[in-house]
Amino acid sequence: MSLTFMISTYNREEYVTKTIENILENIKQTNSKSIINLLVIDNCSNDSTYECLKKYSDIDFINLYKNEKHLDLYKCLNLYLPVVETDYVWFF
Repeated sequence: MSLTFMISTYNREEYVTKTIENILENIKQTNSKSIINLLVIDNCSNDSTYECLKKYSDIDFINLYKNEKHLDLYKCLNLYLPVVETDYVWFF
């Protein structure tokens, strides 16, 4: 089984780090052999959300994207859905 956690975020510098850390901790605890990816989209935030996300860029299963303009949630998620290569997607 393979799974992608897909997160679209907008002006959530206060929460995005905790969200990602919680996902990473859960991945560690499951000790699963499944393929797990995390796809995080900064939906053109005007705070430091993307700067908070950059610290995760060196983790090989985390993919970061930044929109040049703000999109509604469904358009944003649909825009990046084609890059998902796993069997399942879990939207946050």
